[in-house]
Amino acid sequence: MADDLFEIKIATGAGSNLGRVKNETVTWRQFGRRMQKIYRDGISIARWNALTKRAKEGDKKARDEQNRRKAEAGYFCQGWFEEGRRKKDLQQFVSIICLDVDDLEPEQADYILGGHSWLTQTYTCLVSSTRSHTAAAPRLRVVVPLKRHVKMDEGHAIGRILGSGLLETVEESMDAIDDVSFRANRRAAGAGTEAETGARPRGGRPRRLPRLRRRG
Repeated sequence: MADDLFEIKIATGAGSNLGRVKNETVTWRQFGRRMQKIYRDGISIARWNALTKRAKEGDKKARDEQNRRKAEAGYFCQGWFEEGRRKKDLQQFVSIICLDVDDLEPEQADYILGGHSWLTQTYTCLVSSTRSHTAAAPRLRVVVPLKRHVKMDEGHAIGRILGSGLLETVEESMDAIDDVSFRANRRAAGAGTEAETGARPRGGRPRRLPRLRRRG
């Protein structure tokens, strides 16, 4: 069997009802193809980043427009939810780790995309850009499939361990990753846009999980 035909379990959704998702089982190959699809909504990267700036300044209309457009494009979550309800206390497990790397210098993005990262060298992963990505201000997403399903607290710990090896130092790595990456029921865009660099798969089957030491 091809190395990219192993299965992952994710939840997907689209539209204005962000609380409802569909539990799915897909192969890593299928997931990669989904991430390579281009979603076109007629909004330029300059317009999108202007909305981002206004949203950060507290403009509710700008934030609502971004949320609406993100939902229209579709999104995925890192595991399954009971009754298809995207609530933290109803998440059954985590099947993938999804890191949003939003605070990067261009040379740091080149380091990751060039395959120099400990994370991309050690574990199977998929690297893509996010909607706010530009060459001057890179924004990447790194998705890592897990060999087994884990509970949310373990997934949180694994995500931080993996994230700590993204760049040359732990501090540099964690400073670059958005804290939203460690929310159990977070959602991530399920398709690219015209401005993005596309999804780049790294490696084949999921490799070992980081070893967690128990205290006490």
